[in-house]
Amino acid sequence: MYQQSIYTHIFKRDTNYYLYNSKSALFAQISQELYEVLYNRSYNELPEDIVDTLKKQGVIVSADEQHLHYHECMVRSNARSYNDSVLGLVIAPTTGCNFDCPYCFEGQKSTINMSDKVENGIIDFIKKHENAKELHLTWYGGEPLTAFNRIRSLYDKLNSLNLKITDHQIVTNGYNITPEIINFFHYCPLKMDGVKN
Repeated sequence: MYQQSIYTHIFKRDTNYYLYNSKSALFAQISQELYEVLYNRSYNELPEDIVDTLKKQGVIVSADEQHLHYHECMVRSNARSYNDSVLGLVIAPTTGCNFDCPYCFEGQKSTINMSDKVENGIIDFIKKHENAKELHLTWYGGEPLTAFNRIRSLYDKLNSLNLKITDHQIVTNGYNITPEIINFFHYCPLKMDGVKN
């Protein structure tokens, strides 16, 4: 017996019907007939090939698979949490931002920039994790690129340690990207937060 996955959402906008699955990232416009079948959970009315496609995309699952993805994520998270060979850091070189977006959870804050003392403290903190062989690094803020010189300074110090940076990311609005910043991140590649166009 199949159930609709907890990651599946069906909805209507104007005269169109849509299906979205957040686990498989499936987003599709569907017919009213399929919408009604999914809404009423009457999967036995569907042809076998459609059922197979819905199963493959994670739209419908068996009862024992319903929470499988959640449990897999929990196991991976716990494995990372207790693995002392990997150190993960989220570093905010500044709380300042060049935008004032109304949706931002940061709200009105005074700008605080990372000091040399804090930068050196981060290096000391990392050195105390002697078993760490890999570093997962995320730059955050505020808008971290407004403190690019601090990022460059800290990254150079991190690079001198006996750690391999295996996951390097930045959460940025991208407004301050310059040729200098592009060249720097070409030297130390990273993942950008957001969607590629």
